[in-house]
Amino acid sequence: MSDSGLILQDLTFVHIGNNDYLPDGNINFGKRWQQYNILDQMRLSIIHYPFKRNEQIIEFFANFEDYLSEDAMWQISEDIKPRGVTRK
Repeated sequence: MSDSGLILQDLTFVHIGNNDYLPDGNINFGKRWQQYNILDQMRLSIIHYPFKRNEQIIEFFANFEDYLSEDAMWQISEDIKPRGVTRK
């Protein structure tokens, strides 16, 4: 299981296994503290990659300015394989 899967499992366990409020009606800060600790450990484990801008790659992709709109891509898709048409 991935780390994110374990984190989600831990958060779910804390959420289901602990009430939001104590019997006296006060907020269950113990539950909130457990949730915070899980999320804080996740935050601390994030790896930062030192990506640097590469002008050759940017130029290769035409500075990301030459692209098709979603509508244009939809139309191309419809031209290639129209919806509702079965082929034999």
